[in-house]
Amino acid sequence: MVALLLPAVQAAREAARRMQCANHLKQLGTATHSFHDAKIHLPALRNSTDVLDMHKAEWRRDNVGFYGFYSEYGWTLLLCPYMEQSAPWDEFARFVTEQDWRSSPSDINNAEFKVMQIATLLCPSDPFGNAPHGWDVAPGRCSYRGSQGDAPVDDVDVMFRGTIGASLTWNCSETKVIGLESILDGTSNTLLFSESCISGDNATSGQPIKGGVAHQAAGVWEAPIDCFNTRGPGNTFKPGVTTGWRSDNENLGVGRAWCHTARIAALFNTILPPNGPTCTYDDYFNNGATGTASSYHPGGVNVVFADSSVRFVSETIDTGRLEENSIDLRDRGGPAKYGVWGEQGSREGGEYRTP
Repeated sequence: MVALLLPAVQAAREAARRMQCANHLKQLGTATHSFHDAKIHLPALRNSTDVLDMHKAEWRRDNVGFYGFYSEYGWTLLLCPYMEQSAPWDEFARFVTEQDWRSSPSDINNAEFKVMQIATLLCPSDPFGNAPHGWDVAPGRCSYRGSQGDAPVDDVDVMFRGTIGASLTWNCSETKVIGLESILDGTSNTLLFSESCISGDNATSGQPIKGGVAHQAAGVWEAPIDCFNTRGPGNTFKPGVTTGWRSDNENLGVGRAWCHTARIAALFNTILPPNGPTCTYDDYFNNGATGTASSYHPGGVNVVFADSSVRFVSETIDTGRLEENSIDLRDRGGPAKYGVWGEQGSREGGEYRTP
């Protein structure tokens, strides 16, 4: 009898976890609208002027050159005051004004806010979300990623087709912050955030696809089918696919440091279908990459749209012709190539289908 009941009990528990995950995304969507009401723009993935302006002595808007670790604090921190998370935000504000805040968000030894764990940022189905964290251990984790749309991401000086991108180019030459009015396809048709599995260990081979990263992979700048074809059986990469990221810092993986919002650590693209591979162009995950939504819920992922509506998207959603070359990063307003999924990522493509 117990054996007969166990699958039903497990399914009920997962259904409850999936609902809790959806509620977390709903809170992120609501917080984003509150942020927009206050700032008249959406929170940035990185290079956020909202963060940089907190320490004006350390940078100037006409400064030419990269501003280091300042740039790597973004939307996860910016939304804290709008999610009733005043403790990490207050600690960050103190850190900005009183200490040398030029340290990486993944450096856990000089600020308490980095090692805090915000429950709203975790999907309860992700087994890596409950990893130990704290001083000299690890930072808090994050299960959610901002939408960069249907074109792969390069460095911070390119355009983005999604809703969560950089405020500034790397040399401060262009402001890229956007507001809800820039979502011409409609807020109910354009994504804000998705869940994406947290990385496990930084293994050079044998990483699972969920949370793993295939580096030096084809298909980032060319046809994304090449990235898709790094899949092996089950939730694995093919034998011979190099995985991980170029660093001995375990905290630099996808979602392994909650306030680290650099590239695929905190973004996803609507190119490959949910639960497909994530690939980088070279062996450093901060450069050219295609980030993919993923989850431990059977069959798909939870997402939140720019109108704060939450939906479950199937891993079999139409992705069009993955054999076609990737969209030009500078083409912020052209039509999507990659089916219904791609259309949900582009904000100015002129498409109105829903998954």
